[in-house]
Parts: sequence; structure tokens; C-alpha cells
Amino acid sequence: MSACRRTAGILDAWLDARQLNPRDARHLGGCPHCTAAFARVDVADGAIGAAVRALVLEAATAGVGPTAAGWPTPSSRVPTMRYGFGLASLAAVVVLVVVAGIRLSAAPAGPAAPFLPVPVSRAEQALHQSGLRCTGIADGLECTRRLAAGWRQVARLEVAGGSVRGLEVRLEPGTGPYPVADVPAALNEPAADVLGLDLIDAIAESLDGAGTACGCARPIEGGAIRVDGNPVTGYRLSVE
Repeated sequence: MSACRRTAGILDAWLDARQLNPRDARHLGGCPHCTAAFARVDVADGAIGAAVRALVLEAATAGVGPTAAGWPTPSSRVPTMRYGFGLASLAAVVVLVVVAGIRLSAAPAGPAAPFLPVPVSRAEQALHQSGLRCTGIADGLECTRRLAAGWRQVARLEVAGGSVRGLEVRLEPGTGPYPVADVPAALNEPAADVLGLDLIDAIAESLDGAGTACGCARPIEGGAIRVDGNPVTGYRLSVE
């Protein structure tokens, strides 16, 4: 099973908020690697809870803390409290070790793999889940969706041997202006569906305040992207 660059981010989001945004949830449904990692997190979360509960019960059995009989006597309070602090420290260590194990297992090992190629079947399924509809063209697939003000979101996939070998995402002008603030997300979503990698920050950095792209290549771990265009002519994101 090949690694996925979105695994660590999805697991971090889940561990921080205990919920996933819709795009991460769609990706999780179509990515076997992320699904397997997510299942390991669920098991580990259960292990954390069980370990802490066991230590708390052990502390209660040993008489740590106030009981129905009242506070410990002065002669017994110091050793009992020390024992309680020891158990609390041990609980903290258990939690840290398990969580660290989750984060390390989710992190990609070694150098980043190149963006492409990726399986075309998985890419097409992810695009379909995002609302794009794909049709065959001479050298691959063209997947489109209507956006606000008549603009179109177009992803062109160059396909060979069952794999996506090239990717271009375009925003084609409509009958009215398209919000400049929404451009990075509109270019990023199809690319993220195909690559399993969030490029929104790099795309946003390629646009100035008026929404004009730099027309320059930006290196990203595993490859590079190029953003061209402006609010009048539309935009093109190329994966290099």
C-alpha cells in the first residue's frame, strides 16, 4: 500500500478536534492508506483510555486521595501523596508514549515520493465525490464542475497505463467576477483529490492582492507547481 501525504494532516485534525471536515472525510473514504492509519488511531485511543483508567483504579485501590474515612493522617499523608504523584506521572508517560507512537507511525518515512504518477481509478473516484464529472479525451480525462457566476472548474488528467502522469487545473471565466479569495481553494480541491496533497498555501502565495498569479514555479516537497492567470482571463494550475 503506497503512502499518502494527507495521512498525517488528517490524523492531526482528528486528534485535535475529534472530527473531520467534509473534504478530509471524502478523502478518507477513498484512500486505503489513510483508512488503515485512522483505524490504528481508534485502537490506540482505546489503549490510552484503558491505560489511564487502569492507573486511576490502581491509585484508588491504594488509597490515594480523600476517602469516606477522611484525609490521611499526617504520618501517612506524605508517602501516600508521593505514591499518587508517581502514578500520575506514569499515566502521563503512558499517554505521551502512545500518542508519540501514533504520530510517528503516521509520519511519512524517508524522502517524499514524487506527486505523480497516481492510480487513475482512485483519482477519478475522488473527483467524482467532489462533484466533478469526467469524460474521456484524447490523452486522458477532462473533469468539470460549474462554479459561481458561470465559472468552470476543469481538471485535465494525462493518463497512461492506468496512471495519471500529468495534471492541470483551470478556472475558466464566466459571466461575472469570481471572488479572488476563493481562487486558491477552487484550484486546490481537484489537485488535492488527484494527488492526495493539500496545495492551498502554495497556491495562495502565488497570487497577489489583486488576484494576479506570479506565473512562476514554486517547489513543493515531491515536485513543483505553477500558477498563471488573473481575474479576467481565468487561472491555470500546472503540476510539474
